[in-house]
Amino acid sequence: MGQACLDISLAPVSFFSSRTLRKGGVQFGNLADMNGASYPAHITAILEKDFERICEETGFSKPAFSYSNHGRIPKMTSVLWQQISGGFLRGRFFSDGLALLTHKES
Repeated sequence: MGQACLDISLAPVSFFSSRTLRKGGVQFGNLADMNGASYPAHITAILEKDFERICEETGFSKPAFSYSNHGRIPKMTSVLWQQISGGFLRGRFFSDGLALLTHKES
């Protein structure tokens, strides 16, 4: 029997997260949702490539990524990309959540 790993994290490459990082003053140079209120749950952003490297270095298979398809619009955080596009805008850049699934044979 092997081991499985499921991780659910923030999506640091979404338009919302990258916009707040670039603006600096909006979230004091942090990614959206990685401010003081979320500490210590979210200490630093981990990109997909980081997850792939972690899995490779620890003997897990290449992870399968999935996105929440629930993403806020910068400066209009009560509005979702999916609402204004009829669900067309989704995936990596239009999701605030990222999940990965991987496994390791014993």
